[in-house]
Amino acid sequence: MWRDGLFYKLIGKVAKPIWRILYNYYNLSKIVVKYDGQLSEILDCTEKIGALLNGLNLSIIAYCDDIIILSPFYGHTMRLLEDCFKFEKEWKMEFNPRKSASLTMTKSGVNCQEKFVIYNVQLFNVDAVL
Repeated sequence: MWRDGLFYKLIGKVAKPIWRILYNYYNLSKIVVKYDGQLSEILDCTEKIGALLNGLNLSIIAYCDDIIILSPFYGHTMRLLEDCFKFEKEWKMEFNPRKSASLTMTKSGVNCQEKFVIYNVQLFNVDAVL
């Protein structure tokens, strides 16, 4: 995927703070490969990293069960979660709230008191993304 082109296309289509979060997330991402119990050195996550099999890019398989929901407001986040639940039911999927977490950031640095709950399980709140 041509990331610079993608981020150029997103300018003006998403809020500037969300755009910056996405841009920085992808530009600062690192990966570690685990094979046969051994971990590789930390690698930069670039456009060229992926799994090719007979010319077919299978990289997306590694991300098929990960979702990142970004929203400037708690209410919007809850609406997006509700949309995910509808999609989950329609496609007979199952979200595991115990494998989920929330991260809240504010300009003021004051922690958000709102809690995110999935299926009566409060999501663990983290302080940072590694």
